[in-house]
Amino acid sequence: MKRHGLNYEKPLSYMREYLLRMREAPYYGPRPAAEPPMILAALRPRMLELAMSETMGTITALMPPEAIATMRATIGPGKWICAQQVVMLDTDAARARAAARKFLHFYLGSPTYHTHLRALGFADADLAGDGSDRLVDSLVAWGDERRLQLCLDAHLEAGANHVVISPISSAGGHRPDERALEAMAPQ
Repeated sequence: MKRHGLNYEKPLSYMREYLLRMREAPYYGPRPAAEPPMILAALRPRMLELAMSETMGTITALMPPEAIATMRATIGPGKWICAQQVVMLDTDAARARAAARKFLHFYLGSPTYHTHLRALGFADADLAGDGSDRLVDSLVAWGDERRLQLCLDAHLEAGANHVVISPISSAGGHRPDERALEAMAPQ
């Protein structure tokens, strides 16, 4: 399988080699006071094992808090989990779900994400078409500020060290929703 011009048929082997090349690459800028941390995106168990053995931790994608709790139980307390959460500041269910489905369209067309989502307990019916309401509501936090904050808190309570938000707008477009960024900014 080619992706972005790269041969990605064996993602684990490819990533292991990539990490090695990153460590060996020449660096010509001013040296930082400490070695910058490296983390690896990992959806599946073998990539997570690589992330735990070769980096400071992982950044997730499209994982509900329950999956973060399972991941934390698997890797223990010593490594980072940076949980990505898609958020949308909109309380209208129909509008929010329609926008969330547009956002999820790419992922629902990917065999890799189908495997990932099945492993999280979603059935073929959840993955069919534009995705079930259960799937959409599990992967995209939508609602008012309080509801979004509860979702972010759930990731932290499940064991994430940090939550990375991906704010999307129910109006569509590719730019992050600045209202959601402002609403979710640390106080």
